Amino acid sequence: MKAKQYLAKLFLLFTFFSLPSHSMGIFNEGEEFRRTKSDSPVFLRYSNKITVTNFGLNLERAGFNIYTYDDIPAKREKIGYATYSINTKDDIVEISWVKINDDKQRKGYATEALQTLINVMKKKNNSHFSNVSSCFLCVGKSKLAMEKVAKKLGFMITDRFFCPEEINNFILPIKE
Repeated sequence: MKAKQYLAKLFLLFTFFSLPSHSMGIFNEGEEFRRTKSDSPVFLRYSNKITVTNFGLNLERAGFNIYTYDDIPAKREKIGYATYSINTKDDIVEISWVKINDDKQRKGYATEALQTLINVMKKKNNSHFSNVSSCFLCVGKSKLAMEKVAKKLGFMITDRFFCPEEINNFILPIKE
């Protein structure tokens, strides 16, 4: 059984990093996004070098650092990150990792950050995501809080992607 799990994880890592995708160069380093109408408690700051540790590997990905918002910039605090890539073959944005620091979890920050990222993708006349039809998110079976976030934001379970015995795969149409 452990060999099967190990092979599934290797397949997942291989697939994430071998699909035709792009994400770097789409945004300017340090570009910020916030849902101002909802008075969101977080904002996203783009970085083309976010280090993610997964399965014992340090990986550099493009994505967004997640910060708490405060009118006073010195009080803003980095609380996590969300990485992504665009799979140009399938016209899908893959949200690879969403991580909120342990002491900041269960406060709605992941929901706010993902909603902000989805809004950036849905924005009309957005040349960055003009051909993208869906957003893909995979959540480990043990990550029940993240699964609730995905469902709350309208993601639907699909069996289209990776290792359904270990990972819940979610998809969200983003074209209207």
